[in-house]
Amino acid sequence: MKARPRINRWTEARRELLFGDFSLKSLVQPHFVVQGSNVDNPVNGMEGIHHQSVDVLIETVRKDVEHGLTAIMLFGVVEQSHKDEHATKASDSTSHLHEAIKQIRSEFGDTIVIMTDVCLCTATNHGHCGLVEHGHIVNDASVDRLCEIAVSHAQAGADYVCASDMMDGRVSAIRLALETANHTSTGVLSYSVKYASS
Repeated sequence: MKARPRINRWTEARRELLFGDFSLKSLVQPHFVVQGSNVDNPVNGMEGIHHQSVDVLIETVRKDVEHGLTAIMLFGVVEQSHKDEHATKASDSTSHLHEAIKQIRSEFGDTIVIMTDVCLCTATNHGHCGLVEHGHIVNDASVDRLCEIAVSHAQAGADYVCASDMMDGRVSAIRLALETANHTSTGVLSYSVKYASS
């Protein structure tokens, strides 16, 4: 597999995020995307963070940019009725998360860095970060699903797909999946520490 350090220099916003002087441009603002319209509900325990529908999120991101923040991390929040054992909604190109990626990319172009959370827990009916068979998480099948999710986010316009699942081998598998799908400028970011999932 090819090393692609240029991924981090692909756009000015990426360069500022990773190599610029410490400033607002080196921070990443998290956003939680929900289905619907005109939704703007505070997240308990996370002051200043809201569950927002795409229409509200676009305006929030506009304010982020006006204040000098040019990197965002999007987390899709899937309604219970749309969850299943395979996290199908997580890679659904018509989901609210995918729509948010597309609209933000269309609205702000390459002036913003879009990162997306890649995990199964938000879309599985059991809440685990991996697929479950016979009461156990199945690593390799979970990695395959993570790859599908990551590629779907890249197709929507994400700059970085960010694996938060803790499955073995996921980063290299996601990189290979992105390469195979010709998303060579999409980066992979792995969370280094995770203590709990919800």
